[in-house]
Amino acid sequence: MKKLLKIFALTAAAGLMLFLTAGVVIAATVVRSGMVMVQVEEKSPDGVSFSAPVPASLLTFGAGMTRFIDDADLAQARHELETVRPLIHDLTADLLDAPSFTMVEVHNGDDHVLIHKQGRSLVIDVDNPDTRVHLSFPITLAERVINSVLG
Repeated sequence: MKKLLKIFALTAAAGLMLFLTAGVVIAATVVRSGMVMVQVEEKSPDGVSFSAPVPASLLTFGAGMTRFIDDADLAQARHELETVRPLIHDLTADLLDAPSFTMVEVHNGDDHVLIHKQGRSLVIDVDNPDTRVHLSFPITLAERVINSVLG
């Protein structure tokens, strides 16, 4: 009976080590790729508010799956993306080197839109009387998504 218990303990320890290793690999991937943060707040008394952190690697993976879809419109979009790929690469590099700054700010009555670079992220904030929306994502995400789509 002791031999069976030892085998079970060794198997359980190996499984636990595998589980912990997988967790560390997944966490490292999320940290390296960054997060896309989406926050929406409806300002009415019964309004809904939510916050959704999404690993950027999940978006890159999903975009890459489009390579397996045989569709004329997607093929045309891929061709157009290929032509702007060098521009996106250069823009990404320039943005990463730049200090934080406001790219666009628009006030139109009670509506306010702000797009700015903050650290290594692009941030889009929209505020109007009904809703407040915040979106932030790594600057490198657009290039990674395009590279994933094009292969």
